[in-house]
Amino acid sequence: VMSRNGSGVWSIVNKAKANDGQANDHLGYSVSIYNTEIAAGAPDQDFDAAGGSALTDAGAVYSFMRVSGVWSQTQKMVAADRKAGDKFGFSVSRFNSSVSIGAPYQDYTTGVSNLASNAGAVYLFNKNGTWSQHQKLTTSDRQINDNFGYSVAMSAHDIVAGAPFDDHSSPSILLDAGSIYVFNPMPGNTWAQR
Repeated sequence: VMSRNGSGVWSIVNKAKANDGQANDHLGYSVSIYNTEIAAGAPDQDFDAAGGSALTDAGAVYSFMRVSGVWSQTQKMVAADRKAGDKFGFSVSRFNSSVSIGAPYQDYTTGVSNLASNAGAVYLFNKNGTWSQHQKLTTSDRQINDNFGYSVAMSAHDIVAGAPFDDHSSPSILLDAGSIYVFNPMPGNTWAQR
């Protein structure tokens, strides 16, 4: 983690690591900062938030907070319906007390419903003291190998997520042309595709 001093010079202030880090977790594959908190993806992490229930490359996102200039882990987030190979944390975007997390190799809309291998998903976590999963977003036209959630960006009014391998069918077939999907907040504190 780097910080800029009053002279505009950047320097390393400390190195943040996961409390349960393992070989090949790839912590830092994606990062997003908001004020004094970082969300960092480890898409190849295998264990749940409690450190058990190993699922190869299910993925995790770690929250780090800066206190007195030192960054320390505060929480580990995993998807409620995590599966091996989802790569949850492949992309992250923080805004205010929310974080959007991409899992581009996720296969299902909910639980084990509507299988479409590697269609992808984006998970929304909200913080109210601690981080908890609020919603899972999937696309209305999801297909196998779209990889929705490969990239994600979030603001107060939009969640935008990339599906770089989405195929277009009109006016002609365009394999892997890619798409971006925009979600907006709705009444009831949920998000919906626009």
